[in-house]
Amino acid sequence: MLRRALLLAIALALLASAPATAATRGDIVRFVDKVSATWAKRQDPRGFFRDPQTNRRQGGYGNVMIGYGLLRAGVRARDDNLIRSGIRGVDTALGEPSSARGVFDLLAMATAYNFARSHLADNADFQAARPHWKRYLRQTGAPNTDNKAQQCILSPTCFHNHEAVGAAADLELLRTGLRSRRPRAQIRRSALNEVGVAEPAFASGTARILGRGGRSGLALLSDSGVWPLAYHALSTAMLRRSVQLLGRHAPRAARRALGRATAALRGLMAPDGTVAYIGRRQEDLWSLAAAMLAGDQAVRDRAFDRIEHAYRLTPRGLPIVPRPGSDLFSPRGVDGKPMTFNGLAIYLMNLAADVTPSEPPRRRATLPADHSGGGLLDNTQNGFAAIRQGNVWFAVHRRRLPPDVRNDFGLVAAKWRSPEGVWVNILRPRPMRFDAGETAGPVVERAGQRLLPTGDSIAVRRGGTVVVTGHLGGLPATFTYTPTSRGVRTSVRAQPGDVVVYTVYGPAGETRVRHGAVSYPSGVVKASPRARSVHLEPGFASCCDSRMVAARMSVRARGNGTVSFTVAAHGRLRPQAPANAAAPSNDKLAWWIGPLAAIAAVILAATVSRSAPRRRRRRRRQRA
Repeated sequence: MLRRALLLAIALALLASAPATAATRGDIVRFVDKVSATWAKRQDPRGFFRDPQTNRRQGGYGNVMIGYGLLRAGVRARDDNLIRSGIRGVDTALGEPSSARGVFDLLAMATAYNFARSHLADNADFQAARPHWKRYLRQTGAPNTDNKAQQCILSPTCFHNHEAVGAAADLELLRTGLRSRRPRAQIRRSALNEVGVAEPAFASGTARILGRGGRSGLALLSDSGVWPLAYHALSTAMLRRSVQLLGRHAPRAARRALGRATAALRGLMAPDGTVAYIGRRQEDLWSLAAAMLAGDQAVRDRAFDRIEHAYRLTPRGLPIVPRPGSDLFSPRGVDGKPMTFNGLAIYLMNLAADVTPSEPPRRRATLPADHSGGGLLDNTQNGFAAIRQGNVWFAVHRRRLPPDVRNDFGLVAAKWRSPEGVWVNILRPRPMRFDAGETAGPVVERAGQRLLPTGDSIAVRRGGTVVVTGHLGGLPATFTYTPTSRGVRTSVRAQPGDVVVYTVYGPAGETRVRHGAVSYPSGVVKASPRARSVHLEPGFASCCDSRMVAARMSVRARGNGTVSFTVAAHGRLRPQAPANAAAPSNDKLAWWIGPLAAIAAVILAATVSRSAPRRRRRRRRQRA
């Protein structure tokens, strides 16, 4: 009996201390097929998919990408109904004039056609649709760029994500074997130039991995000038797809650029899998799906885990931002359409599944942010640092790129790892607000002037302290971001008598002010010296909070003029994790779980073995 209990103890210890299982191809396929099948129930009689918020049909490439997902789900499940639903979804694009088609339209249609001709050649429904799909592709000319991105796309010194998407779309078109309005040689030449020359030139920088396995010479591949992190994930995913389609003909420069961009993605990813914490499309669903395709095993595992836990599938599809409750599909604070972005995520996750091994690796892959001191420093492009120190991970942005507050200066993300292993957002994401004067700060009010912060350089010092050297107004200033045991302290030196204002964006109805501190369910912000006043201003919204307030903390500088603001987890032992917190992580900080389980099982075994003889003697006396 004791031997049996000891074996049980060993088993419990191994189970408790085992790392999280890596995502396999089957895991991703089962999930994405379930998402696609959900959308089949939201299809109207004309084949369009209905918007989760308005319940009205919606046009655009999202229909084709969901249709593509349904084709793949139907083939895997041998379900003719899903296949028919997928074909009808793709058919919705046929009425679109060729002059109005953009890069995503061509990418979606060419990908769906290539899959169908390989896997559904004998299917009667596809045979009926095939001539129409071929006509669509043959009539496609140069993509429509009559949008906000046109000037950048046409400039040789500017990169836009549509260029990476366009190259992948052109290569998919070549793969169809069809002739379109553009000569095939011209299409191939243009795609090779984009993938082998232009993108490697733009994916060039000085970013470096911090901590273990440090690597330098890394770069973002994102929209020039603002470099939103969501579009780094997407552009890198499209570069990877282009390299896949070119195969052995992929230029060496493209492969090297892909290596630099994917390494940067590993470095900037938060330990809970978040990648889109600076810039537009903040925490959008497809940024994680793009990371799954673009990244290595560690990035793919973490991104997929975050989608599963923070973007719960509903009968109306996946929410495109991590929000709880009735505001799941609210348009407030979100710049995107749920149906379209579900389609893009479905497309990307299917391609990610194709490159994922069928069996999990023997060793768990890790991120730089899984280790204290790990992260990424990018001083020349986006201008930010992301680093973990102990149980705190945070990101600091040295630039302030108005009017979009999501490109704000300073501490833009902060997470704390609770004793249960849950990563909690102790700093809420910036609101979606277009106002050149809006900033979290710190802002200095001096002699009737409002001095706004900006940075010229950013560095990471020993102990994880981030230092931004820049200006307040036109005057030199240094901003210091110091990790604490439960958060991050922001410090700036002003002149005695200055009023320093720091703005905390918190969820409306849950943000409280007490003794000069601002608190909300996942964190608290305190000032030193204590804030003399805190003014709550309503009317804000972000990716993750559909209703927010701006809490303006005003502090009078005194003494040496140093003012600090500390954002931290609440002091209670076991704070409740918000709905969008990541699942418990299995890094080395939880080493004690396995041994504890073993000790408990051994004690239980010893107790059972000691009591067994007494029970046998008691039974013998009763029989006598």
